[in-house]
Amino acid sequence: MGALGLALFSALSWGTADFFGGLTTRRLGILLVGVVSQGAGLVLTGAFIVIGGSPMPDGRGLLFGVAAGVCATIGLGALYQGLAVGPMSVVAPITALEVVVPVTVGFVRGDRPDSVQIAGIVIGVIGVVLASRETAADADATAPRIRGFAYGVVAAVFLGLLVTFLNEAGKESAPWAVFTLRLVSVPVFLVALLVTRAWRGRQPSRRDTATMVGVGVLDNLANVTFALAGQTGLLALISVVGALYPVATVLLAWTILRERLNTSQWIGVAMAFAGVGMIAVG
Repeated sequence: MGALGLALFSALSWGTADFFGGLTTRRLGILLVGVVSQGAGLVLTGAFIVIGGSPMPDGRGLLFGVAAGVCATIGLGALYQGLAVGPMSVVAPITALEVVVPVTVGFVRGDRPDSVQIAGIVIGVIGVVLASRETAADADATAPRIRGFAYGVVAAVFLGLLVTFLNEAGKESAPWAVFTLRLVSVPVFLVALLVTRAWRGRQPSRRDTATMVGVGVLDNLANVTFALAGQTGLLALISVVGALYPVATVLLAWTILRERLNTSQWIGVAMAFAGVGMIAVG
C-alpha cells in the first residue's frame, strides 16, 4: 500500500472513530471518552513497540511527538466543544479547513505537485467543506454561531498542526510518534476528568466501554498509518487525502442514523473523491 493508500486508510479510520466517538460523547462527555479511547490507544501502541522492537527515535522525533500531543489535545477539545455549543454547519466546514495548514507547510518546504494534483487538492478541499455542512434547519436548531465559529477556528489550526507535527515525528518511527502523542494527551484528559469529576452520574455500559476502546484503536491506527504515509509521500498530498475523514463521518451518519444529506453534501462527497482520484493519477 502506497502513501496515498495509507492516507486514505487514515481518513476512513479517523472518520469512523469520530462518528462513534461523537455518539458516545453525547451520553458520557468528552473527558471520559477521551481518557478511555486515548488510553486504549496508548496501551495498544506501547504493546506494538514492545512486540515489534521499534527503536526509540532521537530527540527531534520525540519533540515533534510531544508537540503533536499538545495540538491533538487542544484541537480535539475545541472540536467537541464547538460541536456542543455551535451548529455543525458552521463548526465542521471550518474544522475541515485544517488541511490548509499542512498543505501550506508542504509547499513552503518544497513540495511541488503537478498541475493535476494541485487541481485535485483544490477540488478535494472544497468537497470536504461541502460534505461537512448540515442543512439550514439543523443549524438553526443549535447554539450561537459565533461561539461555534471561534471553536472551529481553534480546532482547524491545532488539528492542522497535529497532522504536520505527526508527519515529522513519524519520519523515524511511526509507532513511537503516536505513543509519544498519547503520553501527552492521556494525562491531560485524565487530570481534567479528575478535577471536574465529570464521570459522576455517567456509568458507561459494557457496550459503551467497548465502543470507546474501539474508537481509540481506530484513531490510533489512523495516526500510525498517516505517520507511515509521511515517510514516503508529499505532505501537501497526503494531508488532503487524510482530510477526507469528515466525508466518512457524514456517510456513516447517512447509513446508520439515516440522516438526510442535502444536494450540496452529495456534491461535496463526489468532489472529495474526485479530488483524491486526481491526486492519485497525477
